Amino acid sequence: MKWNEICPRKGIPLVTKPGCTFCDDCVRFLKQKKKTFKKITTNDAIENCFTKKFHAYPYVPKIIVDDSFIGGYDELQKYFQKKKKAHKQYKEKIMRNIK
Repeated sequence: MKWNEICPRKGIPLVTKPGCTFCDDCVRFLKQKKKTFKKITTNDAIENCFTKKFHAYPYVPKIIVDDSFIGGYDELQKYFQKKKKAHKQYKEKIMRNIK
């Protein structure tokens, strides 16, 4: 099995395990942001594919954005904060150029 066989073509892959509160927090966060995602319940095959594609990371959740592993729940929040800040700066730059 290869990572691209597991991973959705669109959306954010979210590797989880049952009972993981951080995984549940990621699901709520992504739903709140109205982002498309796919929960992938981890097992040995998933972990092997993940390690071959990215690197060993013994924790869940594992979040992949734009085919890059970004980390867990905290990193997911930081990623969207940076993205929001960059978008705001872009809009401000456009507005300055219009005036």
